[in-house]
Amino acid sequence: MQENIDRYDDRDDIHVNLLESYDRFMAFVSKHLPDKFYLANDQRINIRDEALMLKGAVTSSSTIDLYIIPLGTGKDCLKLAARLRSERLKVDIEMSNRKLKKSLDFANKQGVPYVVIFGENELKSGAVMLKDMLKGSEFEVELDELVLRIKDMLGKMEG
Repeated sequence: MQENIDRYDDRDDIHVNLLESYDRFMAFVSKHLPDKFYLANDQRINIRDEALMLKGAVTSSSTIDLYIIPLGTGKDCLKLAARLRSERLKVDIEMSNRKLKKSLDFANKQGVPYVVIFGENELKSGAVMLKDMLKGSEFEVELDELVLRIKDMLGKMEG
């Protein structure tokens, strides 16, 4: 198997002052991220989606299907998010170290329809808490059934 020696061509080590670091970082980000975005309250906002919302073409500001709130299970949440994204679900993870209530408030303000609460107990039991933000209900879902359950709830079942 041949190794791709050009794989890290765009790597950039930043060892300069703060302002120059920011400029270099933003140049790197703009080169490698497909959509333009800006930050609002620690949340990445897609400019295209924001423009569509302002034009009335979209009714919700959320383009996220599911928001995962890790409670001491960050690495496992990243794995879960990758699995859900591979199933074409739009997933975001709480990475700002907010408390549970603040995270739920944030998801609610963003218009996210479903939230997964994933802590140590859920990791041990193999089931997570799935909260329906529109109805205010929550229930336990086995990790093996999560994709199917969310797709069903979102009306994205194929076939």
